[in-house]
Amino acid sequence: MKNLITLIFLAVGSYNTPGFAQAKSQELVITEPSQPSVYKNLLYKESVSVYKRIDTYPVYTGGFSALQDFLRKNLKADGETGRVIATFVIEKDGAVSNIEVVRSFSDKAKAEALRVIKLMPKWKPGIDKGRIVRVQFTIPISFPTL
Repeated sequence: MKNLITLIFLAVGSYNTPGFAQAKSQELVITEPSQPSVYKNLLYKESVSVYKRIDTYPVYTGGFSALQDFLRKNLKADGETGRVIATFVIEKDGAVSNIEVVRSFSDKAKAEALRVIKLMPKWKPGIDKGRIVRVQFTIPISFPTL
């Protein structure tokens, strides 16, 4: 019985050690990356997360039909036919970044898809739990665009 009480005392005592309390507090302090804060002599920044599943997805300015019109007007197919799958991140301000072609039927089509996505205007950003967040977005682009 005395050993059990000693074991419980050691377990409770180790819970309150400075190292454990410091590790626990690191999870609680989150700030914007542009505005770091100092908490107990340590520097913390918000992790830059990219979401895939959120409450409200980003929307191209003008909606899906406006996105189709934009692609139709700006893509130059040069007689090629096929589909390119592209992924990119819609930033908190609606800008398009981190553009990558996941699948393409030719290098020429890949370059054209990258060029056109870079021309896109800002989107309406995604929202998750009431906060504007960065969202990874994937779209298929058909050549020629109909």
